[in-house]
Amino acid sequence: MSAALKAARPGDVLTLKNGEWKDAKIVVNHGGEPDQPVTLRAEAPGRVVLNGASLLEINAPYVNVEGLLFRGGAISHGSVIQFNSHHGVVRETAVVDYNPAAFATKYYWAFFQGDHNLIERCYFKGKNHLDPVIGNGLEDSRHNRVAHSFFRDMPAASANGREIIRVWGSGKYEGREDDGAFFTIEGNLFDHADGEGAEIISLKSNHNVVQNNTVVATLGCINI
Repeated sequence: MSAALKAARPGDVLTLKNGEWKDAKIVVNHGGEPDQPVTLRAEAPGRVVLNGASLLEINAPYVNVEGLLFRGGAISHGSVIQFNSHHGVVRETAVVDYNPAAFATKYYWAFFQGDHNLIERCYFKGKNHLDPVIGNGLEDSRHNRVAHSFFRDMPAASANGREIIRVWGSGKYEGREDDGAFFTIEGNLFDHADGEGAEIISLKSNHNVVQNNTVVATLGCINI
């Protein structure tokens, strides 16, 4: 896999064989172009199971990742899915029960550091430790989007910083009206996704859009 990722060129489609992948560090450093993304996909959606300390890091533009299942593993810090560039897409991918042994161990399940990235039609279930499910960088992170995804069974705990989605950016510490995160959260389902039991979505920045989401049996609010 590492050799294939290093050799990837615009328009290439890389397929991960079905099966269990333990401690797989999927680091994508070679991207594509607007009309020719590099695509990394499962042979069959949901049948490429990543566990142990497996993670995904997208460090190049125009990279699409499809059909992966992170289940039953854990990392020590950082993020399970990390965007570090622009115009990346993760779709039809799941992170399920990817929890450490200790509640106090902090890491995100997905984190945006870059612009114009997208998570869509993804499934997140069972996060029970510190840090939000999804977050973004305070700086250099704009126009990202989480759409048509399902957040389920996040047990409540009386600890701050366990939002389902937390959006940082300009406006967190100052009121500059011309800048912000420009983050879009739309068409998602939150079902028993309590997290910290106070904030389901926390907008700590300017110029964000939250629309057409559904909240079912979930403690908390959309905090602006």
